[in-house]
Amino acid sequence: MFGLMKPEKTCSHKHTNDYRYHRMHYCGTCKTLGQEFGQPTRMMLNFDIVFLSEILSHLSNENLETWQSGFQAINKCFTMPDKSKHTPVSLRYAAATNIVLSELKVDDNIKDTHSRTWKFTRLLLSKPFRKAKTQFKNWGLDTNQLWHWIKKQSALENSDIPKNKTLSELLEYYAEPTAQITALIFEQGAVTVGQPNHQHEMRQLGYQFGRLVYILDAFEDVEKDIFNQQFNPLTHFFNIDKTLTNNQLTEVRQLILTYQGEATQQLNQLLFSEEIIEHYTVRLYSNITDRIYRNRKIPMPFEAKVQTTFINIIQDTKQFILHKLSSARNANYYLVSMVLFIIPMAVDFLSFNHQGEIYKWGIILTAALGSLGFIRHTISKRKQRKTKNLFKKILKGEQKLSFTLLLGIFSNSSKSPCCGECCNSDICGDCNGCEWECGGCNGCSCDC
Repeated sequence: MFGLMKPEKTCSHKHTNDYRYHRMHYCGTCKTLGQEFGQPTRMMLNFDIVFLSEILSHLSNENLETWQSGFQAINKCFTMPDKSKHTPVSLRYAAATNIVLSELKVDDNIKDTHSRTWKFTRLLLSKPFRKAKTQFKNWGLDTNQLWHWIKKQSALENSDIPKNKTLSELLEYYAEPTAQITALIFEQGAVTVGQPNHQHEMRQLGYQFGRLVYILDAFEDVEKDIFNQQFNPLTHFFNIDKTLTNNQLTEVRQLILTYQGEATQQLNQLLFSEEIIEHYTVRLYSNITDRIYRNRKIPMPFEAKVQTTFINIIQDTKQFILHKLSSARNANYYLVSMVLFIIPMAVDFLSFNHQGEIYKWGIILTAALGSLGFIRHTISKRKQRKTKNLFKKILKGEQKLSFTLLLGIFSNSSKSPCCGECCNSDICGDCNGCEWECGGCNGCSCDC
């Protein structure tokens, strides 16, 4: 489960009741995770778990206004609920489900990658994992059933590929374990919130939802699975070694949209109001279409990725620069190249008519980098100047000492240096008055 039911993110949406309803469940599930399983587990929250808690609240006709103040405080992560007061069952069940599914995900990553990081993660979260299992058993769901389907998934992927199956049949064959896991969780959720009369409808909704999630995940990860040499049913069905063709993409997209329609029909079986049904239908459809029509990215080695990036930058830059004749045009060209390298998405939402925006951000970026360079240069020069002055002082002192020593070496060894007493006396007529180290003595012959 990887965030299929993300809500709409617009400023206008934040002023609707749907937004507050979603945020109360999002923040409520997050805070319940921290309260019951430890604060680090709040990082594992995802939108599909929040969707489950919303559905359970709708199913039990829960009045959110009766929730305690800690759950009423949306978007306030540090305002925790009071442990001594009641925590809604929908939030507790969603939080426990989040932990159980996270354990399944961690175990799957350990099996696929044998990474020490994932092994350490499992060790770190072992206590929350055990507590979530205990809660599920108290609610009536044996988690061994979930692990049974996980083992079944591994067995299917490691066995021979079934032959003579259509694309839909093959995808449903491999999606069965995931569909069964989500079916069990949705079914038990209805029982836990006190609505056993709806457990069949919830089981079917969970089944459709789980199947859709698996197939959509396989569609998105085709190129990555080929690059990492991991199992993907689409690569085996189409026998591809890089990516899907346009016709193959169209075929899989149509199939995913068909499964999305079936999930929506099952949602109608819960007899919610038309407004609620429409809200979740739009959310599901918008998220699916956003995912299936994204540009396909083919993984490649690091060296090839860097080379391809530079080639794309040059091509994108030429779309914004018509001529490259003068020095100003050259500066313009390289400036845009730099902006597109740092912000590749700029080429997607800025047309040629909006190239001024690129220039503006390029100038801001260049000015910021230039300012940093100037500050660094000034500091460096100041340090060099201090070091140079100190070196001059040391060198001047050494020069004086060396000059004194040289005079002593090259002076007449048979006579002592001329002293002031000698030069100022009448004995020596040749001295004009001794200066520093007898520098003014001309042919002094007196023996001081």
